[in-house]
Formats: sequence, C-alpha cells, structure tokens
Amino acid sequence: MATWKFDIATHKGLTLYVHVKDADGKTNNGNVYETFNISNWADYSKAMTETDLGAASPEIGLYSFTGGSAYSTPAFAFVFEQEGVSPASSDTQVGLATITEVTAVTAPTSEPYTETNLKIQLTSIQTAINNALVSPRPDWSVGQVRMSQGSYLKMLFDQQAEIIKQLKSIPTEDISTHQDAIGPFGEDVTDYVGEEAF
Repeated sequence: MATWKFDIATHKGLTLYVHVKDADGKTNNGNVYETFNISNWADYSKAMTETDLGAASPEIGLYSFTGGSAYSTPAFAFVFEQEGVSPASSDTQVGLATITEVTAVTAPTSEPYTETNLKIQLTSIQTAINNALVSPRPDWSVGQVRMSQGSYLKMLFDQQAEIIKQLKSIPTEDISTHQDAIGPFGEDVTDYVGEEAF
C-alpha cells in the first residue's frame, strides 16, 4: 500500500507542520479531505520531523511528514512555522512541501523474501546511495516524481533500513548433527551438517 511523503528543505532548528490539500482545495484532517474550517486548524496541522543532512548541508535541515492512505490524491502541501506552543492560524507559511508517493519495498514474487533476493535488493539500493553521494544533483526523477537530493537520499535510506529489517527477521538455520561418534584415539568424528567439525 502506498504512503505519501511531504518534504521541505530549509533552515535547521525550526518547528514546522504541514497542511495537505487536494485538487478541490479541501484540507486533510488526518482522516478525510474536508472543506476548510479555521476552527479545525489543529486537526489539519501535521508535525514534520527534521533530519540533519550532515556536513554537506550544515545549515539546512530536511523536514518530513508521512501520511497513509487517507492522504491519497494530494495536490498541495503548505508548510507553516509554529511560533507558539501549538499550531495557530497566525503562524507564518514558509513554503510548499514536495509530494512523493512511496510504495513499500517488496521482494521478487518468484521467491518472496528469500535472503538471496533481499541481499540483491540491498546491494542495488546501496549502489544508488553511493552514486547519489558521489554525483549529487539538484533534483532526481523517480518514476513520475521529481525530488530534491535530500528527499531522494532519505527515500533510499528508508528502503535500505526496511530491507535490513527484513533480513534480520529471517530465522537462522540451526546446525543439526548426526552420527555422533568418537574415533579410536578419542577424537570427535561426528558427521556435522552445515558446519565443519572442530
């Protein structure tokens, strides 16, 4: 199932939130798009999480919010800086967030979630990360979506983390042995399956 990411890169250390609207101008309250009602400002306001982009961008932070299926068909994402203890209609709009549709990483259907296929995907994503770091671009195209360098790297790192999580969830195979035996000089001559004898 797809989720929707809303990103903006701006100065570090801000408290930002986003209002998501559809093409009809209705605003999402976290469940559905509705005709804007200023009384529901807090319901519309979804906090954005800041990611430090490191030494490459020492003054810039990437702010993101991810919404589920309730946020399908977004058209605009207005970002505001929270100036008080909670979102308020008097807060200043600082820009528009980029909108990205994100689909979950899945293994090939021929052999779902095998260790081999997951490792192939992980290698592919790590190659893409290395390429993006070595040859940065102001924007990237992923399918029909254009995104900034920071957004693209964030997407790749999220996918990498998901695959690593899946790899860790694969149970390890217990070592089984058979034909336990002691040799004529007291040595272990057990026939080990999956591991060499010590």
